[in-house]
Formats: sequence, structure tokens, C-alpha cells
Amino acid sequence: MGMQILYYLLLIVSLTFNSCCKLFGSYDLGSSFYMLSGNKDNEEIIIYCSPNRESDCCNGGPQIIPSMEDYYNGDYVENAKFDNRWIIILVVNEINNNKSYWIIDKNFELEEKYKNWPLSKEDGEIFYEIIQSHMYGPFSYDAFTKKKEELGVKLFF
Repeated sequence: MGMQILYYLLLIVSLTFNSCCKLFGSYDLGSSFYMLSGNKDNEEIIIYCSPNRESDCCNGGPQIIPSMEDYYNGDYVENAKFDNRWIIILVVNEINNNKSYWIIDKNFELEEKYKNWPLSKEDGEIFYEIIQSHMYGPFSYDAFTKKKEELGVKLFF
């Protein structure tokens, strides 16, 4: 009887820690991209998490969308959908309610030196250029729809 209780207790604890990522606002979008939620509404961002992290959860990394400047000007991620290759992102500005759309192609590999963080300033700049070369946007809705068709992206909001 005591072993059964211990077994169930261990099972509950392990399930709790495996699902804690979402409780803390960390949503895995695949290929080290994560959507993080802030402490209040309209603080969601897309980041690139260290590929060599020690946990399944991600709580920080370079901010990808919106840019830091756009974030401080009121932009946040309203919605993100993903599959094995693509992420589509809807960004809304909380001040003027303008919407922009982004596409990220996750089909790339980083050299090993870009996986060992923290990066030097020079490697960090090159890393960010690599990520940006796989990003498309910002788009209006019509331009976004055309670009999705052109790229063969089958995701929808």
C-alpha cells in the first residue's frame, strides 16, 4: 500500500513539472522557438531559446518578434500557429490596434558555435542575422496571405 502511494505521488509530481512550462507562460513552437507570456495581458513575445538548455521549459532568450523597439511601442503577439516547418504570427499594437503578420521558416541548422550561450557580441549579431534571414514580414493581411501561398505554408489563424 505504501509503495502504491509513493508511486502515485511520484507520478503526480513528474506530470506537474512536465506541464509547468505552460503554467509559467512558456509555449514551445518547435526548433527552439517559444512564445512567452508576460505577467499581464498584451506581453506575449516570440523568442529563440538556447538549443543547449538543461530543461524542457524556456524562460528567456533573444527576442525575435516583436523587436524590442516595437515591443516598447505597444506591439505584442496576439496569436501564433506552427507546424514542423513554419510559424505564423499575428502581432497587434495595443495603442492603435494595427495588425501585422509574420512567417518564420524553421528549416535551418545553426553551427555549433551559435548553440553555446552566452554568445560574444559578434557571434550574437551573426546569430540574429541568421534568424532574420528565415523571417518574412511584417505584412498586411493580404500580403501575408500571398506570401503564405508562395511559400506553401498551410497554417491558418
